[in-house]
Amino acid sequence: MGCPPDLNLACGAAIPPGATNQVAFIAQGGSIFANFCETPGTVNISFEDVQIGDECTGLVIERTYFIEQGPEPGECVQTIVVAAPEPPAIISCPANQ
Repeated sequence: MGCPPDLNLACGAAIPPGATNQVAFIAQGGSIFANFCETPGTVNISFEDVQIGDECTGLVIERTYFIEQGPEPGECVQTIVVAAPEPPAIISCPANQ
């Protein structure tokens, strides 16, 4: 199996929800080995997110997907990086009075 591609998001961008079924997993760019596709709809997909950092300093989400069907379960990790907000920039200061 192959995870959806890693993502680099701008600050404030919506974080995509994790896929919980075969159709959503493939729509997000994931792939499932042929033996998983022989019986569509019978693949169990779940995920677990581990968040590192926060929205102020930058956020990294390690999303681990678990695919279960028959004797060959699969696992992969997608990394989602949300950039820290840009600090405000001082354009000019008022003149001393």
